[in-house]
Amino acid sequence: MLQDASHKSGILIHVRRTDEGRKRAFPDGYRGNIIKLACAAIVLSAAFRQVWQLRSWNGSRADRHDRTAAFNWGHIKPTQTLQYHACFDGYECARLEVPLNWNRTADEENINIAIAIMKKPARVPVTDPRYGGLVIFNPGGPGNSGVQFMLKYGVDLQFILDNKADITAIKTQGKYFDVMSFDPRGVNNTTPVFSCFPDLPSRLAWDLQRDTIGAAINSNESFRQAWAYLQAQSNSCSNVHSAGGLNTVSNGEHLGEYVSTASVVRDMVEMIERHGEWREKSAVQLLSKSTLKDSASEKVLNRTAWQRGREQLQFWGFSYGSYLGQTFASMQPHRVKRIVVDGVVDAADYARTGWAKNANDVEEILNLFFTSCFDAGPKRCELYSDAGPREMQHTFNQVMKTIQYSPLRTWNSKGPSIITYKDVIGLIFSAFYTPLNDFTKTAHLLADVSRGNGSSFAALKAQSHTTTCPSLSPAAAAAEDRDSSTLSIVCGDGESIYGEAQEKFLEYVAYMNTLSPTFGTFMSAVHLSCIGWSVRPKWRFAGPFGTDKANPILFAGQLLDPVTPLKNAISGAKLFPGSSVLKQNGVGHCTLSSPSVCTAKAIREYFQTGALPEKGSICGVDVRPFWQNDEDGYERRGKLEKTLRKIADTFPH
Repeated sequence: MLQDASHKSGILIHVRRTDEGRKRAFPDGYRGNIIKLACAAIVLSAAFRQVWQLRSWNGSRADRHDRTAAFNWGHIKPTQTLQYHACFDGYECARLEVPLNWNRTADEENINIAIAIMKKPARVPVTDPRYGGLVIFNPGGPGNSGVQFMLKYGVDLQFILDNKADITAIKTQGKYFDVMSFDPRGVNNTTPVFSCFPDLPSRLAWDLQRDTIGAAINSNESFRQAWAYLQAQSNSCSNVHSAGGLNTVSNGEHLGEYVSTASVVRDMVEMIERHGEWREKSAVQLLSKSTLKDSASEKVLNRTAWQRGREQLQFWGFSYGSYLGQTFASMQPHRVKRIVVDGVVDAADYARTGWAKNANDVEEILNLFFTSCFDAGPKRCELYSDAGPREMQHTFNQVMKTIQYSPLRTWNSKGPSIITYKDVIGLIFSAFYTPLNDFTKTAHLLADVSRGNGSSFAALKAQSHTTTCPSLSPAAAAAEDRDSSTLSIVCGDGESIYGEAQEKFLEYVAYMNTLSPTFGTFMSAVHLSCIGWSVRPKWRFAGPFGTDKANPILFAGQLLDPVTPLKNAISGAKLFPGSSVLKQNGVGHCTLSSPSVCTAKAIREYFQTGALPEKGSICGVDVRPFWQNDEDGYERRGKLEKTLRKIADTFPH
């Protein structure tokens, strides 16, 4: 039984919803006071890479290369069946060959791509009655690497899903799963990879230009710079001849025409079908070496037989992965077995290129930052003031107004630096993804800035700059370019807004600022990026989203989430009758950003048995921001809670 809001165990976060019951819709022709965009427009160019990303759990570039240096994906020959190879430490990797164009006609050229797949094998063989099948993860983005996600979280997520009983217990009835993820079309180790730049130095040089935008005091000039910057990137990236023809497929078409979510859904159908084929072959091989009687073997063969054309999906998708899950269920309802969508995107809004249903919580999270800091006290929060959270926020607002027009000058061992409004607003918004990890650090940096000391902030900025160029092949450099693949998927999935006029875009920004006066402009950058995007997908699913023909889906979300508000989960569940909403009374992006044994047990139960949480159930969280270093009684905590704390320490970094 899940705990409700009055349960005594677990930590519950209470907030006042200042907009309770207020209906907001983006009216056609909305006109706000565009003059008020003055200083806000300078942050546009920084925002694109942060909205709806599970950000960068990959770590530094050097760290990623250290982890993957022992394995070369190029050594695996792409095949139309799942041919697994031992890789990394205890994982299995494959490259699945699928058509570039699933809807090609008989007279069109047959061009294939190779999808990079990484699996953590189940703790039991497929012949064991406790074998629970395959669960696929998608880490979001769009454009995030499932391979990197598996390297970071595969073992721990498998532990969350697996039966809690000792695997050696003879009478154990619970299930043990294969867990797998993959690099979607155009991403990372899947080939061909999508990139807007021919090599790493070109991309780094372009990234450095972004830092100059917003330095000018004249905000109109800053807006024109941001507009030109993002338009130039989108225009170039959607040109078939850009990046030295890197995104040109052999038939002369643009790779961006074939990376849509609809195509990925079809790729996933192929994955589960090929897994069914692999499962049957594996069972036959194992039984050929067993001493089971014929009758017992026949039962195993029946249980493991490939259900041709009828294999079903078990899936856990985060952030954009929730859109992928909803799209799969809408396009392939008969293939849904278990789907968890975690950090839920409003699918229809995303498909409209609206991005207007993701800003509802950010102002409340900002308020919570200051109230949590005050509650934690000066020892845990460096920004603390006896005057109270309201006065703390007032001081913050004054500092932000000052820094808009007069960036903070500072220096460190790397040389001189300036801290701009864009830097600070980006830092705070980034912390909203992972409050457990980042609220304490953010409070320290803001306290420094408020005292006129930007040295710590400058050191943080310096860490994000690459001062040497790693020796990377063009293909490896392209795989590093996550922003390009994100752009191609986001803009292709949505309705075309190519060529939208500045006036109309500014009306959109004005509306976003009614949702969030502090972050509305910042969160408008994705829409702006797509204005310059001209490539349209060959296959795009525009809805309708929802069906009564799929098995029930579990929609999960935090009480406060910076980019996927809980209201999206509630409205999304209504489109899939019989589905359930799991509310986690925490803050951050997706449930794993705040440890909750209650939530983990509910998700485990769903995958184990199909049972959904009772209607109205609410899970508390086990630790609060600013209190994450309180280790009192840590050693007495169970393995599940320790695992969740371990995940939250880095998720979704």
